[in-house]
Amino acid sequence: MLQQFRYLAVLDFEATCDDSVKLSPQEIIEFPMVVIDTAQPLFPVVKEFHSYVKPTFHPTLTPFCTGLTGIQQETVDEAPVFKVVWDQFLQFLAENNLTESNTLFVTCGHWDLLRMLPAQLKTLRITQTPKVLQQWCNIKIASQARNFTGLPDLLDHFGLEIVGRHHSGIDDSRNIAAAARKFLEQG
Repeated sequence: MLQQFRYLAVLDFEATCDDSVKLSPQEIIEFPMVVIDTAQPLFPVVKEFHSYVKPTFHPTLTPFCTGLTGIQQETVDEAPVFKVVWDQFLQFLAENNLTESNTLFVTCGHWDLLRMLPAQLKTLRITQTPKVLQQWCNIKIASQARNFTGLPDLLDHFGLEIVGRHHSGIDDSRNIAAAARKFLEQG
């Protein structure tokens, strides 16, 4: 399935969170994407999109959230709000001709595109979700080797180590991309 698309767009959001209270609504605070070209030898990463996002409903990050993601309060305070990042992301997709016919999004679980993005868009009354974001591959399911509980298990399955910080959206996206590249190499 993965190789029928020219591009794989690996995405792994980070969102506001707490260990003792469920925040409502949760908000995306890191919006990363790593693009793999499946038509080139060794399936290189050819593009990246990355932005931190200033939360508006819960503007102060919890200590748990900062500890988990490594994202500092100053970082989100200085970041654009989601609508601005969303528009930049849509522009990135258009400028790089990443469409539903040539691009498949890849996630490590369904949460990012099944739950988090639709909830974020609904909260902001954004009704148009590009078709390219309506289909994706959960690499944990596609790998089918065993039940993965998370990214560390997935990387271990492919003989890879975590590079960077786990629960950093851009680092996790790059690590998922590395697993996707191994998956493609194995045919």
